[in-house]
Amino acid sequence: MSKSYKKECLLSKNGYEIFTINELFIHSKYDPIREAKLIVEKNFIPDVHYLLFGYGKGYIFDELLLNIKNSNARILIVDPLFDVTNLKGEQFKGISINQITESFLLNYFGTTNDIKCLISPNYEKLCPEEVKDVLKRLKDFISIKSISNNTIRKDALMWNLNYINNLYYLPKDKSIKILNNKFNLPVVIASGGPSLKKQLQLLKKNREKCILIAAGSTINSLLAADIEPDFLISIDGKKENLNHYKDLNLKNTIFIYSFQSFSGIREVINQPSLYFLGEDMHNQKAKLEDTFKIDLACLSGGGSVANYALTFARFISSGPIALLGQDLAYTDNKSHADNNIGQVQIDENFIAERKAFYTEGYYGNEKVLTDYAFFSMKKSFEHLMEILPQTKTIFNCTEGGINIEKMNKISFNSFIENYMKNSDHRFDLYLLKKNILKQSQEYSSLLKFFKEELKDLNKLKSLLKKNLRILENSEGKNCYSSSDLEILNINDMKINKISVNTCISPAMSLINLEVLTRFKQGKNETNTEKFRRVNTQSEFLYKSILELTEKVSDEINEMISRIKFNIQN
Repeated sequence: MSKSYKKECLLSKNGYEIFTINELFIHSKYDPIREAKLIVEKNFIPDVHYLLFGYGKGYIFDELLLNIKNSNARILIVDPLFDVTNLKGEQFKGISINQITESFLLNYFGTTNDIKCLISPNYEKLCPEEVKDVLKRLKDFISIKSISNNTIRKDALMWNLNYINNLYYLPKDKSIKILNNKFNLPVVIASGGPSLKKQLQLLKKNREKCILIAAGSTINSLLAADIEPDFLISIDGKKENLNHYKDLNLKNTIFIYSFQSFSGIREVINQPSLYFLGEDMHNQKAKLEDTFKIDLACLSGGGSVANYALTFARFISSGPIALLGQDLAYTDNKSHADNNIGQVQIDENFIAERKAFYTEGYYGNEKVLTDYAFFSMKKSFEHLMEILPQTKTIFNCTEGGINIEKMNKISFNSFIENYMKNSDHRFDLYLLKKNILKQSQEYSSLLKFFKEELKDLNKLKSLLKKNLRILENSEGKNCYSSSDLEILNINDMKINKISVNTCISPAMSLINLEVLTRFKQGKNETNTEKFRRVNTQSEFLYKSILELTEKVSDEINEMISRIKFNIQN
């Protein structure tokens, strides 16, 4: 830090060591212990995580740790005036301010966005910029996690049903694994931001010099400019997104889809198609590979189809990659590029509803209007730039929109001159498509797979109902009997094993999120109150899994009927 600080260690009136910094007390000069108790008592909320800004002699930290010791809460300590990086324990960790990144916060605090910041006395006066910086980082993380959690709440069951229905195409299509590292050609990813329109003529002129990937609904803007991509990738889970795809009339495009994409999209795409799994579906990957003797791929991504398009681009090619139309901002008061049916004009009501804000733009000397949905996609790109190979040859050529940190910026014309000028886009898509279409349409294995799933789900229903009966019989009591507790524990292990390894797994994130956030520990909770809370929490968990299991079982029964009809005809 460039600013100098004069630190002095004194004794409080009641004999405890305290610090002054630049003659400002960061602890009470009378009784720092009582001060810490009052601060924590005023701000403490059970089952909430804490970021403590300012450690000093650790009195507030000690009191806070005492209050969370019987919970799952954690404390993160930062202090620009003292080195706290040696502070480590089961429920706490000291770090430097620079370590406060979205990835770190996610790893440390998990899926919850219940995080409270406590600022020790006079730190806002001593280091106002650092406090402002930390609060901004924490606010960004909480806002992004809130969007993510709300998306899970709205869409988890939908993704689960899409997964089941997309399995119908498993015998017909192939895994993107057949494309892994197949090319060493430049790749252009076209996304649907408003800035795409200024690149379309250049893209059309140089179309045959690159592999072109259309990110989701951007396909309509490309086709309107008489540009057909090599690949069209979709993760769109909602039925409404079918409107983007149903009248495309594609000739040479290979469709790439996530198993959580709306299955109706695959149904209307009359083109060779390849599938992939999201990075959170490794359990399903292992089971499908073992059952069907196939080689699957999980792609990292984020909240945007363009995040997955970038991972896919690097998955198939070691060549340079250019991102176009990646505004993640409301450029020219538009939400999408022209000829995208999702485009809306931006007005004051829209800005207020989306809680839009201004942030650093592409060129660094301007501010652009964005919101936290777009901002989370920016953060996903920045995370991908940390984990993908050969990131030095990934370029943001949008020439507008938001600034994506860690990604090199050049004009699209420069990308063409430097990386596409001598490229020969002659990889034989005809042979590739022919290879995809060779896949034998064998549905008997899929039929057997779904029948086995139903058996496992019926076992799960039985276990859940047994546990619910035990909870029902415990009403009015203050604890479980030792025999009931043993049965619950054994059944819980079985429930967890089946939940993880069957078709309900994709939607379990919703139930786990609700269990984590809905049943908060009460302040000064008695043992009886704790037992009733845990009992209610368990009842919610079992009933939610049971309801999910019944819905998934119904969907699988429909799928079995569909497969039988296919086999017979």
